[in-house]
Amino acid sequence: MSSQDELVSFYWARLAFGVTFAAGLVAYFVSFFVGEHEPQSEQVNAY
Repeated sequence: MSSQDELVSFYWARLAFGVTFAAGLVAYFVSFFVGEHEPQSEQVNAY
């Protein structure tokens, strides 16, 4: 188990990068549903 104890910092780094990646992925998907909605132009009936 001493080899596993030596690698614990790499496990923490992998966990941190995984959480960062997951947060970025969630932000990416949320950006499709949240954002500026352009108002639809009013249609003027020309006679």
